[in-house]
Amino acid sequence: MSEWLDTPQVIIASVALLSLLGGFIYLLWRAARWTGRVDDTLASLTESVREIRADIKKIFSALPPPPVAGSSPLRLTEFGEKIAASMNAKQWASELKPELLPEVAGKEPFEVDEFCRDYVRSRISEEWRREIAKGAYEFGIDTDGVEKVLTVVLREELLQS
Repeated sequence: MSEWLDTPQVIIASVALLSLLGGFIYLLWRAARWTGRVDDTLASLTESVREIRADIKKIFSALPPPPVAGSSPLRLTEFGEKIAASMNAKQWASELKPELLPEVAGKEPFEVDEFCRDYVRSRISEEWRREIAKGAYEFGIDTDGVEKVLTVVLREELLQS
């Protein structure tokens, strides 16, 4: 039997088998190293995502709340009510009501809303422009937010008739 083991075919087959086994072991070692690097990269990415989420939460917590709720029809939030109260917006709207009622007579509520938006954007007095700027400054929001508050207050006043 030892003669059979010494044949060139057996020696070549043994060397080939050992080479294959060595190659397989080498591939397993490389796969283990690659897996380790992937795990390190995933851990790093996970930490980065946590940092980004924390940064986004900080940004959102620094933003002021919206003054107007986005459901239809638009309505004031608690923050919007504070803005309206500080500006005496309801009194302003009630004083304008007799003058504007003929212009909105017979209009649908959505048309009254559009009319009020246009009125606040383009027909409001210079004195109220200053009040809008002052309110935006005091409450830390843009003037568009204060204009939305006045639009909702005026619309509600005109629709009460």
